[in-house]
Amino acid sequence: MKNLLMDSKWDPAIVERREVDRLYVRYIRFDCLPAALGQLTWLKELIFNECTFDDYDIAALTAGSDHGMLPVTFDCCELDHDALFDFLLTHGSGNWKVSVLDPRQSKRFKLLHKIGNDGAGDWATRAGCFSLLPDGAKYMSSTLPTKASCCTPRCPT
Repeated sequence: MKNLLMDSKWDPAIVERREVDRLYVRYIRFDCLPAALGQLTWLKELIFNECTFDDYDIAALTAGSDHGMLPVTFDCCELDHDALFDFLLTHGSGNWKVSVLDPRQSKRFKLLHKIGNDGAGDWATRAGCFSLLPDGAKYMSSTLPTKASCCTPRCPT
């Protein structure tokens, strides 16, 4: 397994580095999680450490698709957990198995994988499915959309 550390600056040339199995990204501010991540279908693990995220692109969720589920970890990242959860709840988590290393947040992200990607794009249907899971309803109250655009991808295409 070959590891690559991407430190402080996103390098778009990563899409050419097929020998990299594990990508460790740290200290990068993302206005939008790059869609180019979706081209990294060969990845086996993706770790974000101390990164900042303002928005997410659906196309990124195909990263790691050559291996089924891709473990994706957000460790000490500055992000809106509710916005990330709503994004994944609405659109499905694709090939990502998301872990958030925050004990207050990790349970709901683990539960999210149980509803798979069925109904992706339909927040109401997926929220209903999630709320039927044991403890699912408990986590829904903090994730209701606060504005109409919260579940609409806003990244430039």
